[in-house]
Amino acid sequence: MMKTAGLLIKISSVLLLVFLTHHPTLAFLPRSFGISTSKTHKIITREAILATTADVCRAQALREGRNFVQPNPLTVDSLAAACSSPDGAKGFQMSIDTIVNNNAGVDLGRTFFNPVYHFDNERFVEARSLITNGSKTVKDSINEKSYEAARVKLGEILHTLQDFYSHSNWIELKNSAPYSNLIKPETQVENVAGKTRLLLLSGYM
Repeated sequence: MMKTAGLLIKISSVLLLVFLTHHPTLAFLPRSFGISTSKTHKIITREAILATTADVCRAQALREGRNFVQPNPLTVDSLAAACSSPDGAKGFQMSIDTIVNNNAGVDLGRTFFNPVYHFDNERFVEARSLITNGSKTVKDSINEKSYEAARVKLGEILHTLQDFYSHSNWIELKNSAPYSNLIKPETQVENVAGKTRLLLLSGYM
């Protein structure tokens, strides 16, 4: 029987990052003020964690020869039950809250004014380094069993990854695939705006 609270820790940061690159958005508000049809960082991150955890539960069930039924709606409680660990829902919720709140926290304090955390001012290289270095920190923290530190850093870097899509015109330029180089430290990321005008970063679009 699987403990869902521990399951979230077993999901690699890279898997969550890859999931998020496949769910880019045009734009969204940094926090939940007012009425908007956009999704906030908190909503996007929470949905990604639930969906990715469901995928991991399904894969684990298949390896163990068990059936997995995708819950609908997908919530913390329904997913914990589907993953055969209804008692783990509380811990799972606390883990999600840590990641989500630290994601939203990037729009508060000193990081709010730092363009690197938001892919503003065409700071492609520095922002990508923040993501890849942060991903390494998450994995190192997990290996050291520093799970709370891993959740905090994961929330922060997911914010920056999300901002690439909401603070640039990547989608408006009809790119149908995510920019996978953002999460691959072995690849190059050029500031292409000055050459082809492919990306024009101008804060909130």
